[in-house]
Amino acid sequence: MERAHIGSLAQLGSEVQVLRWLRQQTAEHFPVGARMQVSPEQAQFLAWLVKVTSSRKALELGVFTGYSALSVALVSCHSLFPNNLAFGTFAISTVHALSQC
Repeated sequence: MERAHIGSLAQLGSEVQVLRWLRQQTAEHFPVGARMQVSPEQAQFLAWLVKVTSSRKALELGVFTGYSALSVALVSCHSLFPNNLAFGTFAISTVHALSQC
């Protein structure tokens, strides 16, 4: 792995405010299910993979509250790593779908 790619992982930095808020809301509203959410470090790693591979398209199958999806989408908005990412998500959960009605 090139040093530039290793350094870019460190440049992603810590968890941004909107992700912290979403993680906290998930823990509050879904205390048992919150363990399904990826950790901040895992989300940063996913975002880093999108950046270093110059991904143009991504699809997330199985979305809980959107933490990892938002992490990946935010890398496209980051001023250091613009890549015009087309991103989609797909999830079917009658439990979570019904709780939103």
